[in-house]
Formats: sequence, C-alpha cells, structure tokens
Amino acid sequence: MSLHGLGVPYTLEDTTGHLTTSDYNDTYDRMFLRVVPAMIAPNRPVLLIYDRGHRSRSPLTVPASIEGSWSGMIDLGTKKDLSEAYVVLGGPGGTVIPLKNYLKKVSKFGGSSLYRKFQALDSNEYRWQKCILPGQTWTCTNIFNQVVAHFDLKDPSEPIYDKMSSGNFFIIDEAYGQVAVELLATLILMRHIDQNKL
Repeated sequence: MSLHGLGVPYTLEDTTGHLTTSDYNDTYDRMFLRVVPAMIAPNRPVLLIYDRGHRSRSPLTVPASIEGSWSGMIDLGTKKDLSEAYVVLGGPGGTVIPLKNYLKKVSKFGGSSLYRKFQALDSNEYRWQKCILPGQTWTCTNIFNQVVAHFDLKDPSEPIYDKMSSGNFFIIDEAYGQVAVELLATLILMRHIDQNKL
C-alpha cells in the first residue's frame, strides 16, 4: 500500500526524531510544523503544535511565546495511564477532546493498543497502526484502507549518509494537508503510547 493521491505528498523531515521537540519541514517548503513543550503546570507534560505554513528560518530554541498562536495542544495529564489526557484542536479556544473519546482502540474487546482510530475535524475516520507495511514505522489509513500518511523513523543502527538530514520522515498525502496537525498530534500520541507501553 502506498499513498493513494495523485498529487505530490508533503514530505516532512522530522529534524530530531524526538516526541517533545522537533520541526517538521516539507521538502518543497509548502508546510512547516513545530512541536514544543509548554509549562502549564508542574509535572504536567503539555506539547504545543504550531503550523507555521513554510520552512523554519529559526532554530528550535526559539521560545514558544514568540511563535504566535498554536494550532494543536496535547495535554498528557498527571497520570501515567493517560486517563486525564486530552487534546485541543483548532488553536486557543478550539475543540477540547478527552483522549479516551478521541484516539480509541479499533477493537472494543481488547485488541492492540498500537491500532487506534480517531475522527478528525473533517468528520472522517482515520486509523494508525505500527509496522504494518515495509519501511513504514507508523501507517495511517482511511476507512477505505488507503494510506493517507506514514512515519518513517530511521533505525539508530543505520549509517548516516547525509549529515544534513535526520533520516526521519512524516509523509502526508497532499489531499490530507488540511488535517496535518491532527495527523501529527495523533502520531505523537501513538508513539507516546508505544514508548510507555500503555
């Protein structure tokens, strides 16, 4: 399975490969997303996602306070099981959704924690799953089982061929650019669930 659209997909390089701080730059300068941590309260991990529209011209160390309005927020809560976690979509004053109502296991009867679905603000359902296709660490499909996005994390054991590239890429079908922030937010959550074995 590959991306099903006819356009040129957004090929976003994940500059660090880290969940909590990274830039996602499109190879053709059509999209630029930034993920940064925010201090809302002590011991409460919160991530902000900024949609800057074009490639970053500033380093990751630029404080979030000068970034302008964020487009998505992930509040992981204070409990390890994510029972308090929620997402905010659409920027400040946007839609607040508890994680348990947003990113659900596909199977109601147990099933893999690494196979989850969500309904995006475009009213369509999408599903994330880990390692179902060769070369793709994470794959997101629509209800027709068409790939709309995938994340390819470079294996640390692989040699570095180009010091200017991290080797980590988030690919989004061009037709789904309008839900890029949600795709990134849910990808971050899936990777967090995987890393913490939740």
